[in-house]
Amino acid sequence: MSNNTSYKDLFTERNYLKLTIANTISRFGDSIVSIAYIWLMYELTGSAALMAINLFMQSIPKTLFQPISGAIVDKLSKKKVLLICMAGRFIAMFSVAFLVMLDLAGVFILLAFTFICSTIEAVYSPAIIAITPLVLAEDKYSTGTGLNNSLGQAANLAGTAIAGVLVVIIGSVGVLALGAATSILSFFFVFTMNDTERRAASRINLRSAKQSIYEGVSYVKANRLFGALLALGMLLSAMVVPFSAFSVVFLMEYLESGPEFFSVVKVSLSVAAMVGAVIMPKMKKTKNKRIILSGGSLIGMCMMLMSFLPLLGTAVLRQGFMILLVAIAGVALGAINVMFGVIFIQQIDKEFLGRMEGITNSATGVAVPVISAICAVFAASADVPRIFFAFGAILVFMFTVLSRFRIYNRI
Repeated sequence: MSNNTSYKDLFTERNYLKLTIANTISRFGDSIVSIAYIWLMYELTGSAALMAINLFMQSIPKTLFQPISGAIVDKLSKKKVLLICMAGRFIAMFSVAFLVMLDLAGVFILLAFTFICSTIEAVYSPAIIAITPLVLAEDKYSTGTGLNNSLGQAANLAGTAIAGVLVVIIGSVGVLALGAATSILSFFFVFTMNDTERRAASRINLRSAKQSIYEGVSYVKANRLFGALLALGMLLSAMVVPFSAFSVVFLMEYLESGPEFFSVVKVSLSVAAMVGAVIMPKMKKTKNKRIILSGGSLIGMCMMLMSFLPLLGTAVLRQGFMILLVAIAGVALGAINVMFGVIFIQQIDKEFLGRMEGITNSATGVAVPVISAICAVFAASADVPRIFFAFGAILVFMFTVLSRFRIYNRI
């Protein structure tokens, strides 16, 4: 991977800077709202089962709608799509905050909010990917993607760190209102971008959308490298589900820790992922294949080691090693995510970027509800440490096997 640009070179790309600022603000709003919303839902319902249903509702739009949305985004102005998404987020967040304030937000309204926001994200994600080559010179893709990801991680970290304090000070409703405000601010930065897109004057209808999807699927079949990357993405997405599903239970029941340590773990993971995103563009002498496959195996090993933490003598020792393992896995995950983004933009033709992003997110999104269901079944007969060990071992095995495939030498 050739990368001769520095972060300083990006300051000449005005549209890219506006897009990055808007995306960073948006991610900050998402992080504070996600924590406040989970707190609000549990506060209003007191149901742990509803948390699982909420995760299911969140995964459905990503799985079902993103291939369609990606095809449509490729035919539309990406700037206008982003503006619509940001306006939609504002309306959704403000509406739920208003209904909660009036004590009118029941379970169905809360789940509907999750579904709507996830649907908006299913459109926003391919649009933000597809617009990047239009606002950034090709020789700056790697550095620009690294900066964008690192700032996104920093915004997520800041939001995660202060979300709990904000809930205490202004309440969950106030945090939702603040999240709505960040959507308006992001809207402003995108609105002031110059429109540099060149689009064909084709109409968007069911026939053209169907044709675009067909072309996207055909492109996947013809591009073996993209298919190989898609398999990697699905594997990685699937194997991190157990930690996402059982982290709270593991920390509280097996490490004898409270919610404050859960916040520390989330912040540590965000910091580590940010570090991984920043250092990845500087790893010029390391092959892309080694970064991705070794990183995946490293995450699996960390998950396996976590299963032994309850055996350690003191709570301080267990917590210390937990932070260490989360940090190592986070650095690997951050580097892998940036590498995937860079390879994705470099390998895919520009006119197919939106569709390929939609197909990728849909395919990897399928893993979330499927593995969550498997974890629920396993949880009935096995404890969380054993589940961590089993899934970690599978991850190490699968990435070791995939490292033998020559197709990955091309990345």
